Amino acid sequence: MVAAIIGAILWAVIAMLTGYRFSYAAIGLGCLVGLAVRLLGKGSELRFRIAGALLSLFGCFLGNIFIIYALLAKEWDVSFFQIMGTVSISETLLYLRLTFNLKDVLFYGLALLAGLRMAASDY
Repeated sequence: MVAAIIGAILWAVIAMLTGYRFSYAAIGLGCLVGLAVRLLGKGSELRFRIAGALLSLFGCFLGNIFIIYALLAKEWDVSFFQIMGTVSISETLLYLRLTFNLKDVLFYGLALLAGLRMAASDY
């Protein structure tokens, strides 16, 4: 979980610094999460692979939310944390829906696959 959150934060920071949301970062996030599951889980059973995949997917969604919040903070000239405190869950879901596209599906799938594969200790 911590690796997914750290990956999401890094993805948002990169997006803020460059002004571009690199979809390829989702794959890196999936690898980071999968490696964390492999190192801490110490097993190759299916449950570790599923955990790596699902946590990678969670990290991707969280990363997109952080990117949206960071862009809104920049646009409205307020802090990131003010946005986190004022934007409701329904508004967040609306922003996610408006910014989600077919490319996201592809890279979320690749992140999920990376988390699944990297979480296996026999990989």
